[in-house]
Amino acid sequence: MAYPSNAPSPRPGDEDAGIDVDTIGCRLQLDRRDPGGGIDIGMWLETMHVRWNATSLRAVLEGPLECVSDPESIGWQASSLDEPRAATRFGGAEVGRQRALALATLLTFLPGVLFLFQGEELGLEQAVVEPEQR
Repeated sequence: MAYPSNAPSPRPGDEDAGIDVDTIGCRLQLDRRDPGGGIDIGMWLETMHVRWNATSLRAVLEGPLECVSDPESIGWQASSLDEPRAATRFGGAEVGRQRALALATLLTFLPGVLFLFQGEELGLEQAVVEPEQR
């Protein structure tokens, strides 16, 4: 199973945020916007890299659920500003749109917080905006 290589090493206090620091290879990117008592979310980034394959999808979705003591502390996302949209990765056109919407629906029912990149709720593909149109 692949885990994000760019995630930071655990820091003191990560145990309290639901990160199981004893699990080798399982590192979630911890978002500490308010260390004094706000929300601590481990952003699971592997969903932005997975292809449309049942075995791969299952492995990527089970990974963080097995690594944290509190599944509500997982942040799910299928796309970002830096990665191609799910609809594009999943084949584009109507097939890619339906697959991306299926993933978004599945992520909605997992414990934790779902982060939608604008347009994912519609199954939009990656777009190129010409400089003169910006």
